[in-house]
Amino acid sequence: MKKILASLLIAAASLTPCPAADPPVFAEICAARSAAARDFALKGDSPGWLFLRSELEHVAKGEFWKPGPSPAVAVVAKFRETLAAQGVTLVLAPVPAKAAIYPDKLVNGAKTDAAAVLTPFLRELQKTGALVVDLEPVFRAAAGQADPLYCATDSHWSPAGVKLAADRIFAAVKDLPEVKPLLKT
Repeated sequence: MKKILASLLIAAASLTPCPAADPPVFAEICAARSAAARDFALKGDSPGWLFLRSELEHVAKGEFWKPGPSPAVAVVAKFRETLAAQGVTLVLAPVPAKAAIYPDKLVNGAKTDAAAVLTPFLRELQKTGALVVDLEPVFRAAAGQADPLYCATDSHWSPAGVKLAADRIFAAVKDLPEVKPLLKT
């Protein structure tokens, strides 16, 4: 039976740039706040909400994969080929930055209705043959729920965030030939 590899790209600095009504302005705010931070985390405008300085530094970069072809895409392509030779399907589910989902918790008045900036990069990753699960739109749509998707005081998902991600990833992989035999019918 073939194997499946679900690889969540989890890092202190997530891959997703932060949306706002005017993304360059929000990126500048993220850059300024991260530069002024004296510790690895800083307080958001919303009481009790903390954000990692490294995540905000990354958000400030905006479209980090430009200009030109991304070396990251070439690495993913090579990795996918190596795994495919072993019968493994590569599934990538980049974790949205907490600030991308809750910019209003970082900066009062910031909006979450801007188009996803990461989408073009995810399309490039899809061209490698990897199965890419875009969690950002799903997280944005659910951000207004009573249960936050991220813990307020750290960068981890809350139980609601974990469930949402798991449900979305499962929906993306359930029909793979490697997974079907594992599911009870």
